[in-house]
Amino acid sequence: MRTSPTHPRPTAERPLTPSVLRHDFGARAAVSHDVVRALHDAIVSSQPAALTHWKTSFGKWAGRAIDKLPRELAKLARRYGIAPVAAAPEAPLLALQTYYALLVTLIARQFAPGRVDDLLPESPFSWYAAARSEQIDRQIARLTDSIGTYQGPNSALLTDDDCDLFKPLYQDLFPRSLRHQLGEYYTPGWLARHVLDQVGYDGDPAQRLLDPACGSGTFLLLALRRWRRRERSGQWTVDSEQSSIHHSSFITHHSRPPPIVGLDLNPLAVLTARANYLLAIADLLPELGQVKVPVEIPVYLCNSILGVPAPACAATPFDFIVGNPPWIAWDNLPDDDRQATKPLWERYGLFSLSGNEARHGGGKKDLSMLMLYAAADRYLRSGGRLGMVITQTLFQTKGAGDGFRRFRLGPEGEPLKVLRVDDLAALRPFGDAANWTSTIVLEKGAVTQYPVPYFKWDEQRAASGVEPATFS
Repeated sequence: MRTSPTHPRPTAERPLTPSVLRHDFGARAAVSHDVVRALHDAIVSSQPAALTHWKTSFGKWAGRAIDKLPRELAKLARRYGIAPVAAAPEAPLLALQTYYALLVTLIARQFAPGRVDDLLPESPFSWYAAARSEQIDRQIARLTDSIGTYQGPNSALLTDDDCDLFKPLYQDLFPRSLRHQLGEYYTPGWLARHVLDQVGYDGDPAQRLLDPACGSGTFLLLALRRWRRRERSGQWTVDSEQSSIHHSSFITHHSRPPPIVGLDLNPLAVLTARANYLLAIADLLPELGQVKVPVEIPVYLCNSILGVPAPACAATPFDFIVGNPPWIAWDNLPDDDRQATKPLWERYGLFSLSGNEARHGGGKKDLSMLMLYAAADRYLRSGGRLGMVITQTLFQTKGAGDGFRRFRLGPEGEPLKVLRVDDLAALRPFGDAANWTSTIVLEKGAVTQYPVPYFKWDEQRAASGVEPATFS
């Protein structure tokens, strides 16, 4: 007989906060176990096509990691009281992702009704709509009733470190070992804030910002908070013709390309970032009488390295690019991704095609270096600034990092001037992850001058300047 953990029914009229969501819908809540099992049963009994569709989508962003999950999938099944089915070992993960996506979607619909038809069109997690059964309908009604007991999100109750409503819930539902196996590491709020500070982004709506690997939206949400603080202080740099435009039009793509934009290849991340974004500006959105005005949330499912599919708003260059790109070794990229991105690796001089590197793909190259170069080339205006979280080893290793340290967008491309490097290895911002974290700030169109300002942080987050090597 299956049993589930229990928690008391949510108290009416509580504010919607990250901790409340985690408590009421996280891994220890009875509702999560019940809904995940109902979804799993539907997948294995009547929705094999949904699993096939999801595996195709999942493989585009998870790459070869999907082949390394059997043990994690078995642990996930035990965690939620699921009896695994040999013919569909991935079904527990799809069921859990669908539960999370469903919950995020219901919250967005509750507190921003009528604003979007679908958080993520053609979502691989919307299959349940075609598999509606009495069991699934009952569980959806249960979630809807619980969500209806909350007050709407209140930005005054959120700090910069907890502005992502869904991050604690996601981290609780999905075991750390599974997330790390998939290469999922959430950027701490303080680290994202540091990057925004160093590039000089202050929320000016006349300046545009892009996160090309936005995840659930940490950088976007912090940028929106700066945008809103500037709005409340009256420090708007818009001309008189624009002054009558509702503030939300700067965000929602109605009058001009939006100033804060996110891209990501992970559909679950895009769905979450879109919900976070929508809820962060819901109180600013205009209404026409009693009719809610639909909006376009400027977060898109996109391979930002290849620029496909390319959202129209990304055609206008950005003043700032920030983010934490995926750290995926060349060896772990799917063959299709290697072939598709190989011309860009060559174009930017990130690996040579001689000898052993020609046979094995350029040594221990990391996808983060290619995303930095491609983002600077494709999306950043000349004179604009880029700040990213990258591995510190790129400043030291031979072979893998030498092309990166040329700081030029190919032999004929614009130079990139390194303005600052922060060595955060002692801090271990991503917990037990075995990496050497650093941040870099670049300006497009200027040549790097040495020595570069280089700051080494200690465990108390104190930074001291040291004279660096010339990264040669």
